[in-house]
Amino acid sequence: MSLLDVQLAAQLARWLYEEAMVMGLKVRRNMLSISFDIKDKEDFVLIAALDVQAYCINWWLQAGLKAEDDRKEDLTSNNGKRFLGPLNLETLRGILVDLLSLGCDDA
Repeated sequence: MSLLDVQLAAQLARWLYEEAMVMGLKVRRNMLSISFDIKDKEDFVLIAALDVQAYCINWWLQAGLKAEDDRKEDLTSNNGKRFLGPLNLETLRGILVDLLSLGCDDA
């Protein structure tokens, strides 16, 4: 894994974070993951994982986290994780739209 690969994944995570903010989602970001706080529901984390053998960035979606959970420990376990594979920008943005609609279901 090269520094350029990590920088690219971090840029994608930053872009996704900015798109989520524009949509009005409550989100937090670290280097390669974005946490979505959906009111009165489980939180979701979208995680970028570099695959150096396939030369791509795979994405994972982890559900079932609470804001007060120890995220570092949760992100390393496989509990509640779903492998999404390599995704294009349209699909990543579509995930944001789906999470936004999930947060608006209570209205």
